[in-house]
Amino acid sequence: MAARDYGEYGGVTRALELVGERWALLIVRDLLVGPRRYGELAAGLPRIPSNILAARLKELQAAGVIRRAPRSRVIVYELTPYGRELEPEEVSQEEVNILYVALTRARAAIKLSESFEEWLLHKQLMPN
Repeated sequence: MAARDYGEYGGVTRALELVGERWALLIVRDLLVGPRRYGELAAGLPRIPSNILAARLKELQAAGVIRRAPRSRVIVYELTPYGRELEPEEVSQEEVNILYVALTRARAAIKLSESFEEWLLHKQLMPN
């Protein structure tokens, strides 16, 4: 996957090599909410070209971050336990406030990815 090879072996460096490519972290973000079909991922990231989405999914699979899983006649993408480690354990109140302000402003300007809003609700960060 790594077009970037920092030549270092620390955990943060390795994580950046795995999810630091453009769009990769946004794909992981959408999968933090739960499994998604290819079309759902594409709809949640409307500006990603289909060839880039396909390439990032293959790269993330090869790195062990996500896997393809059959679910009642459809294929979904889901995070592996290794990929789940990318989810933050705790979020500070300051981060919640920043996310809320950013979300409020962004809603006025654009329609946000539904999966991002689901993630905020899942993490109980978005006020009703």
